[in-house]
Amino acid sequence: RGTDAFERAHEVAGLVDGGGHPKAAGCKPDIYDDMLDYAHHWTTEGATTKRVILAAFERVAERVEEEEDEGDDGNEGAKETDEDEGDVSDTAAVSEEATPDGGPDGDVAADHVATDVDE
Repeated sequence: RGTDAFERAHEVAGLVDGGGHPKAAGCKPDIYDDMLDYAHHWTTEGATTKRVILAAFERVAERVEEEEDEGDDGNEGAKETDEDEGDVSDTAAVSEEATPDGGPDGDVAADHVATDVDE
């Protein structure tokens, strides 16, 4: 789930084998081969899953920027647009407040992404 203005959750989920509503979607990334991987998921508070899902958010944000850039190229001579229209900062934002379970992978205690974990 992204911010209230974010309406591409289903696109993000689709990149990691999921789907759902434009404002809230679900997925179970196919990154775990066995139960040891799943145990690692719980002990690292879902760090690997978070990276996969955040990368999907980034890919969707890049796609939105490209679409907007393509739209800007074809509008020469058209009236000037508002500066805020092209802003995609909300597109890749994942807000802890907007995520009722505390984190994008459902961990209540997950409030950060571990970066010093060997994989």
